[in-house]
Amino acid sequence: MADEYNSEGPNCRYAWLTDCRKPLKSSTNSPAKIRSLHFANKVSKSDAFSPAKHVRVLDFRTDCRHDLMVSIGELKQLRYLSISCGQFPNNPRVIGDTSSNIHMLEHASGAELKVWRLENVKSPGEARSINLSEKQAILELRLWWTSGANRSVDDMELLTELVPPTTLKTFDIGGYCSVGFPDWLMSISNHLPNLVKMVMQHLPNCKSLPPLGQLPNLREISLVSMESLEEWDTSYLSGEDSVNALEKLYIDDCPKLRIRPHFPRAASWSINKSDNVLLPQRESMPHIDCLTAGDSDMPLHQWGFLHHLLSLRKLRIDGCTDLTFSPEICGALHSLKSLGLERCSHAKLEELLGELTSLQELTIWDRKRQLEELPNKMRHLTKLQSLTLWSCPSLRQLPQWLGELGSLKKIEIGSCRAIMTLPESIQELTNLQELKICATLS
Repeated sequence: MADEYNSEGPNCRYAWLTDCRKPLKSSTNSPAKIRSLHFANKVSKSDAFSPAKHVRVLDFRTDCRHDLMVSIGELKQLRYLSISCGQFPNNPRVIGDTSSNIHMLEHASGAELKVWRLENVKSPGEARSINLSEKQAILELRLWWTSGANRSVDDMELLTELVPPTTLKTFDIGGYCSVGFPDWLMSISNHLPNLVKMVMQHLPNCKSLPPLGQLPNLREISLVSMESLEEWDTSYLSGEDSVNALEKLYIDDCPKLRIRPHFPRAASWSINKSDNVLLPQRESMPHIDCLTAGDSDMPLHQWGFLHHLLSLRKLRIDGCTDLTFSPEICGALHSLKSLGLERCSHAKLEELLGELTSLQELTIWDRKRQLEELPNKMRHLTKLQSLTLWSCPSLRQLPQWLGELGSLKKIEIGSCRAIMTLPESIQELTNLQELKICATLS
């Protein structure tokens, strides 16, 4: 493996070039064997990577020359290309003083394409010239604008020209500042029928979403930092037969978002800094198996969303200042098997754990330094098989009743520097198979 990272070795596979003024041949003895090539500085030579004819990963961290586009087209085995749209003067293809280097993608191919700093594109014609929709080899596409940067072209006007190929499986759009979306995105099922994963990040002005539920193959949706997003209209989901096969839904920092009238039937949900989604709903959601939620200003008993999770198996709460629960929540969580608590107030922890008698896995991270002892009602968790305690600096000892949890198979303790000894009753845990202690320096 050493030669793979040693550019002077005969079997070099990965190269990170910090001095791009030197030709590749002078940096390695075997340029033709390189499979992954990363440029840390501006690439100024048009033949910078031509010896690496079999490269599969090409990563430009900074600006590069527009006449590299022909060289990229010669890389027949290229699968991943990451490019930053920098500016350079006097491009003969564009009238004006400056343009971007997005033209170098005209001859690019590969399964993964990431384009950064799209705010530097000077005209819709520049984007149109790369014929993105014709690049049928692309399976994963990332289009990003820099948040807060000045634009020469309106984001929606530019995105109108960047229609992905129908073969696309993963689409990631970030930093987009327009309120609406182009027509091709609003009729997304006609243009991206094979899409499996959709990621939308840092879209500060977007108020509604494209009809993502019409994508028959969609498995995963991520909505991140969309502070103006108010509504996800799922009215086109009129029955189980018309719902896509969504598996994972990730919602983070979308404080105004409401999903109505129907909830997507994803089995795994993550909801953070999006309290509106946690409010009571009008329908049961037996399909949700796993939920991560947190960074909420609401006490747990106001999470009406939980009332309808009749088959929830795994729950992780990351950031909740009040674990006060309600009878409705306890009823909904009767079948809960796994619970993780991180950055939570532990004032009501004893009452909560006393109700979760089906629990098999419990993980506690106490970064707030509030947990001084394990709640006494934990001794009733007779089905508990795994106990993990991480970052509990105020926890001084484990209780003697720990030996009563006869189903325990695994105990893991990490960064709990105040615990100096284990209780003698741990010898009574005859089913214990794994005891892991991660020591930390005081």
